[in-house]
Amino acid sequence: MSQPFSSQSSGRSRGSEEQIEVRRYLDALRRGRWLILGIAAVLTAATALVSTSLPDRYQATATIVKQPDTDPLNTGNVDALTRELQLGRPPARIECFDVSHTMGELAVASCVVFGVEGPIKSDYRRFNLRELTPGDDYGGLRQAVERRFTRVLRGESPMPDLLLIDGGPGQLKAALAALDALGVQGLVVVGVAKGADRRAGQERLFLAGQEAPLILAPDSPALRLIQRIRDEAHRFAISGHRRSRESMRRKSPLEEIPGLGPKRRTDLLKAFGGLQGIRQASIEDLAKVHGISRKLAAQVFERMNPGS
Repeated sequence: MSQPFSSQSSGRSRGSEEQIEVRRYLDALRRGRWLILGIAAVLTAATALVSTSLPDRYQATATIVKQPDTDPLNTGNVDALTRELQLGRPPARIECFDVSHTMGELAVASCVVFGVEGPIKSDYRRFNLRELTPGDDYGGLRQAVERRFTRVLRGESPMPDLLLIDGGPGQLKAALAALDALGVQGLVVVGVAKGADRRAGQERLFLAGQEAPLILAPDSPALRLIQRIRDEAHRFAISGHRRSRESMRRKSPLEEIPGLGPKRRTDLLKAFGGLQGIRQASIEDLAKVHGISRKLAAQVFERMNPGS
């Protein structure tokens, strides 16, 4: 006759099962730990491989990002520029102008400043060009130079030792005309024109009083410095133009209507539920809104439905 299963043997069985589960749990922890250590080792080896196989310029991303703000001008490049332009002494302050626009609209001029320590961003300036014929780069450049050097003559900013203009003989002539009108004399001004296919290294430098352009070798240290400053002026002008363009996109067409102030704009928007409702409204409907005369309603209708 079989003996009944005792509570003591049952306790030993449960204890064995618990021990087995504990051992399994510990084994899993050990495997996970070794897996983590293995992944860490692979990552460390990969990082070391990348840092030793790539060129220096790719090794420190943070340094690359900060470099345009903190990188001083290369002394050799400055000395080469001094010789090529026959400046007499190395320029301590260089300014460069550029103009950016879209099909002649929303023209913005930039002025960037470089010193011996590199870009002086606190002295950068943008100029929203006013009352300018669309596409008139010469007029825009003249306006920007006049506004900048009016402040220089007031003592609000130091006089540069060298002025670079992004452009050819026409842009150079416009800048010189602005300086002459203000009575600024003795400043070396250089027009930096792109080559035939607008590739870097083919720039032509135009100087006042010299008909033939100065053409430097593509690998010239002086040209590299000019390119760096010119490209920064171009970047700064484009970013300013994009900002103006985005601001114009966000601007309500109602803001462009003379005599339609904030309260009347708000009343129209409330009456018709938004711009789409105003656009669909007739002159008679618009004139029913408090404060909107028939003449003003006609202006609103024309602005919202041009050519109708």
